Amino acid sequence: VSSTIGNPVFFGGFLAMSLPILLAKVLLPPRESTQIWDNPIVTLGLLCFGMAMLFVTLSRGAWLGTAIAFSVVLYFRIKGRRELPRRVPYWFFIILLGVILGAFLGVFIARSGTPRVLDAMRSPHSLESRVEIWKSSLHMISDRPLSGYGLDQTEDWFSHYTTEKLARMENALHDRAHNIYLQWGIDGGALLLLAQLWLFIYVITRGVRSLGQNRDHIVIGFIGAIAGYLVQGVTGIATNELSTFLWFVLGSTVAITSKEKMRNVGFQIAKSPVIERIIVSSLVPLAILAIFPLAAEARYSAPAREARETINKTAFRNAYRAGRYCSVQPYYQYHLARSCLIFARKREDVHYAKLAVKVAKRGLKYAPDNAQLLYMLGSSYLTTAQLTGDEEELRLAGIYLDRARRKAPLFLGTYDDLLEFYIQKGDYGEALKCADFVSSIDGRDAAVYVARSVIYQLRGKDDKAQELFKKASALDPEAEKIKKRLIKASKFSNR
Repeated sequence: VSSTIGNPVFFGGFLAMSLPILLAKVLLPPRESTQIWDNPIVTLGLLCFGMAMLFVTLSRGAWLGTAIAFSVVLYFRIKGRRELPRRVPYWFFIILLGVILGAFLGVFIARSGTPRVLDAMRSPHSLESRVEIWKSSLHMISDRPLSGYGLDQTEDWFSHYTTEKLARMENALHDRAHNIYLQWGIDGGALLLLAQLWLFIYVITRGVRSLGQNRDHIVIGFIGAIAGYLVQGVTGIATNELSTFLWFVLGSTVAITSKEKMRNVGFQIAKSPVIERIIVSSLVPLAILAIFPLAAEARYSAPAREARETINKTAFRNAYRAGRYCSVQPYYQYHLARSCLIFARKREDVHYAKLAVKVAKRGLKYAPDNAQLLYMLGSSYLTTAQLTGDEEELRLAGIYLDRARRKAPLFLGTYDDLLEFYIQKGDYGEALKCADFVSSIDGRDAAVYVARSVIYQLRGKDDKAQELFKKASALDPEAEKIKKRLIKASKFSNR
């Protein structure tokens, strides 16, 4: 379950921060309050539901973060030596009920029974891939230990440090270190890492020192939330949504512990209708600018998903129009170009392939070294060449696919397209070299077996071709479609 955050791991990180605050309200309720959210039934109900959702995320990092955060809250509660309210003993059973409810929800969502849920919990693949990502991240940091590479620059550099084992496990272009501490090291080197750690230590120390003086013990919940964030961050990602919540918790902790030192500083603005209009007219555009990025992303995401899943022209048009407002974000331009290519190949319409070229170029204008966009531009030119027979388009496809290969040497998606490019060009020797390289990384890539099968068929070695195609079919039921596309591409070189 990912909620509205988009990923179960991200949602788990959010819960690892919010559930300790709920537990603190259960163990340390306000002495006098008429607010509905301070009602023990409401608080315990939210805690139970939150535990169920935490279980269903299947995020082990979030589970560990929540466990440590709960331990922190309980430690400070016991250390306080205050008499426990009578309802407190029920909190343990509420948490246990939440875990049981989460287990039932997990089985229901999986739709294939308990074994699938348990397999997901036991799977070592996620941790193994993270270990390889961490190795690559450490190699990056070792080259620039002090200054790092700059904010949001991971994707542009990570592919140069990708290990072969990671390429075998996850053939993707990574843009995050999957560890907040390593990510700080990549973004700003040791300077940023030390600054961030100092900030957390400062806020936690300030909160702990205030516990004997400050009656607002919700600070204990905030300290637990910070601990949960730091623990789940060992395997997690600092998304914008989670970071916003984190900064709220940090700021609230400092504000609550500073109550006795707060001063009101006020000033007056001369009452004038003209000044009021100026202020209002300035605030409205600022508010629009503040929410515009979020609105643009939301306007694009929904129709783009619908277009990819349904091949609906109306949804595609809406996504394409909305994509113009996300032009500075490579991620959205890559996926919009990919949607264009899906339409081009499904409908065999060169119009969509040319739109993909246009979108990829627009993205490269703001991110000229982005490996995903270079690969997508090469792939778009390749599809255009197949549909039009234009040699210039084929030449451009080779240029950009080669640039993408040099930028991300172990990203096998580029090599799959290069196989198609060399077959379309008639250079079977280079195609076989490319196939050998892919096989050295991933021996189960069906596209490689299909490509070799087509090459041997074109060379008149039908028996060998059939043997390779059988292996490809066993690996991928879509092998026949790949073969048809490569056969069609091979006819281009004979024109």
